[in-house]
Amino acid sequence: MSESTNGIEPTIGYEPNLSPDIADVEPLAPKRRPVSRIVTVAACTTLIAGVGGFLIGRTSGSSTHPSSAITASANDAAGSVASTPIDRTEGSVAAPPSLPFGASSGNSKMAASRVSGGGQYSQGAYQEPALELVVERTTADGITLRAHRQDFGIESQTPYPGRFGGEQFGGWKPAGWCFPTGQLRISIVTSRAANLSGASLYSEPKGGVAVSTFAAGYVEASPTFGAVVQVGADITSVTFTTARGLSDTTTPTKGVALLAVNGPIEDSFTVTLKKADGSETRQTSTELASQSNGDEYRTACEPPPPVLPPAGAQPVDPTAAEVAVRESWKISRDFGGTAAAVRLARIDDPTGIEDAWKSLNDGQFGDVAKTSTASIKDFVFTSPTEAWFRYDIVTSITNFSDRYGVARLGDDGVWRVTRQTVCQDLSLAPGNQCSPPVENLLPPSALNDPRYAHGVPTPIGEPIQVDPPVSIGAPIPPKP
Repeated sequence: MSESTNGIEPTIGYEPNLSPDIADVEPLAPKRRPVSRIVTVAACTTLIAGVGGFLIGRTSGSSTHPSSAITASANDAAGSVASTPIDRTEGSVAAPPSLPFGASSGNSKMAASRVSGGGQYSQGAYQEPALELVVERTTADGITLRAHRQDFGIESQTPYPGRFGGEQFGGWKPAGWCFPTGQLRISIVTSRAANLSGASLYSEPKGGVAVSTFAAGYVEASPTFGAVVQVGADITSVTFTTARGLSDTTTPTKGVALLAVNGPIEDSFTVTLKKADGSETRQTSTELASQSNGDEYRTACEPPPPVLPPAGAQPVDPTAAEVAVRESWKISRDFGGTAAAVRLARIDDPTGIEDAWKSLNDGQFGDVAKTSTASIKDFVFTSPTEAWFRYDIVTSITNFSDRYGVARLGDDGVWRVTRQTVCQDLSLAPGNQCSPPVENLLPPSALNDPRYAHGVPTPIGEPIQVDPPVSIGAPIPPKP
């Protein structure tokens, strides 16, 4: 499972591919159909290596936004010589194919050929902005590495700009390793090859180390494999060792170490960090990647979820009542072991649900639904006859976090889950929903949450009908 980024209801049809390095996250303002969450990793995708990785939008050094569009125009040339303009729309990477890092200065001089009967001319020269040289070194294998730095500030790379420390999320702010605050332009030069790559920079690398890999020389059949390692000030030496035993060691400069070996890209490698006192720590590529997933990322990098409504008058026996609610919740979603009639008896309104169950069971995600689990993370009685809860769904494809449900006590003394709670989860499968469909259920506290569409205030205990939350680092789902 994952969730859509184009206002589409989150579905179990997409499989995420997350990375801790989110190189180009656009700040997202609240709107009617915002992005939906996947559990990230983090949340975060790596800067695209090579020249192509910088076509997406690092413009001039004066730009305050890291995702500025490439804006150079054919009419920047003196005299506005007539020409066919190159597509430079937001995020476009259409042309020119050799556009270098940071190009957009407006100094390009593009003109169609004006010689009668002449040939064809395509201007590919661009003036890059000047950047700070952070590191320059040549390895023992003769690989020359250079890193130039571009900073764009912590808030420009998050979905919540300009709000940290304010009232928007009760003073919450993300950890320094959640979002890049700058980037490095990496040049790699060998006796037979040259290439450009890039790496994200963080205000506080997670666990004191952030690693990005790069490669060069494949076009020339002379591969080079390397890593950019950002470390804390207490690190005096960094060693990069591949699974084949190739190794490079250097002293970090301004918290950055550039390392490379002559050899192919390898999935497995080790980074060894040494401190002044001689102590060492080692982390493998697998360990580094796994640290960007799960609850730790959510807690550090995503604002806390909207709170449940405040507690109201309680049932006569709150403990027994909560057990009954949880039992009805468990039965209502037991697709694999409980008969439909029994499940329907624990839902307050069964309209359209049985057909939706059948559609899900017969579809390609039937087995995923049967093996999914749901755990209640927070629970409250808003009255003696109504309970709210927040829950997570875990499946074999992906997870859905911070969903909200309601159960109500019937006249017969049975606690039943609401139709809206059940149907919103059935709609996670593409093309599957109850008839009539439902909106996602959210507590009133989500009303002014910038991750959600704004609605009309409703009494406590009544859900507001708004869209799913904006997600950090959610990938674009694949096209059918």
